[in-house]
Amino acid sequence: MGIKVADRLLNSARALNIMEEIGIDALVATEAQNVTYASNFWALAQWLRRGPQVYAVLSRESLEEESSLIVGTGSLDLVATQDVWIKNVIRYGFFSLKGSAENAAEGDWAMAEQKRLKELFDTPQHDGPATALAEAINRMGLSKGRIGIDESGISPAVLAELKTLLPHCEIIEATQTFRKIRAVKTEAEVERLTKAAQYTERAIEATFAVAKPGMTETELSRVFLRELINAGTDPALTVLGAGVRSALPSATPSEYRLAAGDIIRFDAGCYYQHYRADISRCAILGEPTEKQNRIYQAILAGQDAALAAIRPGIPAQDIYHAAMEAARSAGIPDYERNHVGHGIGIEGYDVPNLTAQETTLLEPGMTLCIETPYYEIGWGGLQIEDTIVVTDTGYQTLMSTDRHLRILNTH
Repeated sequence: MGIKVADRLLNSARALNIMEEIGIDALVATEAQNVTYASNFWALAQWLRRGPQVYAVLSRESLEEESSLIVGTGSLDLVATQDVWIKNVIRYGFFSLKGSAENAAEGDWAMAEQKRLKELFDTPQHDGPATALAEAINRMGLSKGRIGIDESGISPAVLAELKTLLPHCEIIEATQTFRKIRAVKTEAEVERLTKAAQYTERAIEATFAVAKPGMTETELSRVFLRELINAGTDPALTVLGAGVRSALPSATPSEYRLAAGDIIRFDAGCYYQHYRADISRCAILGEPTEKQNRIYQAILAGQDAALAAIRPGIPAQDIYHAAMEAARSAGIPDYERNHVGHGIGIEGYDVPNLTAQETTLLEPGMTLCIETPYYEIGWGGLQIEDTIVVTDTGYQTLMSTDRHLRILNTH
């Protein structure tokens, strides 16, 4: 198995430039999202729960030849069956697996996986993750190097042991380094984000198509979730509120029954090949009121202004201020928000956060969710949220549907 450079999630050039900029010889991913990002390896145990130790070690000197993947022996089957670009796999811990694949027929991909698994099991076994990680660093000749370690996923006990094993290494925290690298997406990442967003759109539209008075939010949510699953995605976020419950920012689908005139607000998303969608669409069950139209047009004006402000080199706070001013001028004089969007990628919230204080400069390749919600207790909530990618001259939407307020038939 192999993976083309173009299909890697890791922005290799950016990673190497940032490593050089901060003066580190190797960068170690430890958190589940960062390990997958750095290596294209998805470790089931690590994504299921906190605790399992899996690391991707990136070499600045020789990214292709010296980078390593550290994994528990019980997860070697996942290494054998996935397209992981890192060649050097160092295992730790005991796991029993019998048999051989010596008679694998040419072209039999299932037996080829078995053969690769047997090869991985035949490599040396280390006692624990610290000794395996120290081995990777020593192989690179960095026993006296400067190592950036993502502190968010490595256990304190393992880190303490590693420092004992590598007394002459300088170890610095690097979680924020990974976030900075991940801010600018590769083509492979943008493709996954596009599919995640568009599959979510289709599921929302399919749900709106069956909405009618008397249905519950829970019934609607089941339609939405079925659509996502049938599309081959994994549901990640289902905020769905109708009527006055649409004012709840994190509305969990309930037994509330839809009535004519209700707002239906979706703030939802899925995982597509580990990448997130987070979008919003709204509908009215019947003819909208003057206030519903006015509020929607105002938040649409806010989002329009935010989108128009996007270009490389501007601070993220400029997008926030553009959205605020436009929404207030267009019909909500007291409009307030803590942010008007955020980066998105392998996590739901990536760099940057679009707040009044955020000074991060936009760069081509950043992917952003641009949103302008309005919540009013006792009345309802309306929201628009789209995913875009920053280009050399502005932005390109990843969405396939427009942003109008949906008007649904009550019959």
